[in-house]
Amino acid sequence: MPWLTGQAEVQLLWKKLWQKKRGELNHVSEHQIHDTSGPPGTSALEDFRSYQQYVQLFNIERWVEALGDATFDTSLVAMTRKEAQALVVLHKGGASGDVRSQAVLALADAVLRLQVAMDRVLGSEGGCFVKTSSRSAKDSGETGEIRIRVRSALEKLGAKDENAQLVALSYASMQLLRFAEAQKVVDVFISSERCWHDMELALAQEKWDESFAARRWVHLEPDMEFRCFVSGSRLTAVSQYRHLIYFPRLVAMRDAVLIGLVEFFEDVVRPRLSAIFPDDRYIVDLAVELQGGDVTNILSTDCSHVTLGRWWCIEVNPFFETTDGCLFSWGRERSLLEGRSVGLEDSGMPAFRLRDRPSRGALALIYGHWKAALEEHALEAEVSSHSGTVPAS
Repeated sequence: MPWLTGQAEVQLLWKKLWQKKRGELNHVSEHQIHDTSGPPGTSALEDFRSYQQYVQLFNIERWVEALGDATFDTSLVAMTRKEAQALVVLHKGGASGDVRSQAVLALADAVLRLQVAMDRVLGSEGGCFVKTSSRSAKDSGETGEIRIRVRSALEKLGAKDENAQLVALSYASMQLLRFAEAQKVVDVFISSERCWHDMELALAQEKWDESFAARRWVHLEPDMEFRCFVSGSRLTAVSQYRHLIYFPRLVAMRDAVLIGLVEFFEDVVRPRLSAIFPDDRYIVDLAVELQGGDVTNILSTDCSHVTLGRWWCIEVNPFFETTDGCLFSWGRERSLLEGRSVGLEDSGMPAFRLRDRPSRGALALIYGHWKAALEEHALEAEVSSHSGTVPAS
């Protein structure tokens, strides 16, 4: 989720990959990343470069064509090294006036090219989703914008408890990723730590193959996105994507969701992604459209008028600890994720986890401007819990 990523994610990455202790990454296939317990003399720098190369195997250029109509219409715009360097300079700040001006100028042409690509995929929703080759800027957002959208969602939800606030934040963060203007996209990329991090990784490579990716916007409900673990082409585990949140509607539709997801993976996703990634190991995010489902019934278990629609593959991620395990633990459940669990073989179905009750204290994990946007609502909920009254909208 966007609210849990940022500088902490970058620090975790560097901590993992600059280890000098023998065996730290011994569980990772050598086809994915060099083992740090390998031959004497293997340096942390070599490990880090191997990781960089591995991660780039999952850039959108590697899988979007293979997935075809199983994913969203996409228009790629080649990004130059100079443009990536400009994003880094402007994100870091502190550059001289001349350097900053050169960076802004370097991105001016990118804005024009990106706008053309965005116009190609603009749909009836009035915007599109834009990311770099690897990830989106979903960690970025202006506090005022977030607050307005959170308040609107809370009013429609008819609740303001901790769980409802997280649901509202999900709607707000999704809405902030819909763009119609390329200049706004570039401004958001500049402010994003995720994009800065990815540009630093890409710029460290000798081979350059980075893009802006404009993708057709499809409305998805926040409870209908799933993180799926695949090892040896086998779907081993599935978690709800927004793992801090209790979604009553999802719980009520659990069986239908799992059946539809597995069918979509087996019939469409697996054959199209076969042999693209090392050892056929990857983590794929899938989602399904809902008919009759929206913000007004996401907290309801009455799904009599809600049905599953079209399934989509959102993106493909590295099979590595730096990809969030959601409701699964990389440290404790690696054998399950890698498909070495006896229980998995017996059932023939992947492990499927969702949250079946609200998670207490989850708001404490929210950071930065996302936390600031929720502060007034958290205070209202606290006052309400003590007074027994419903806070005013």
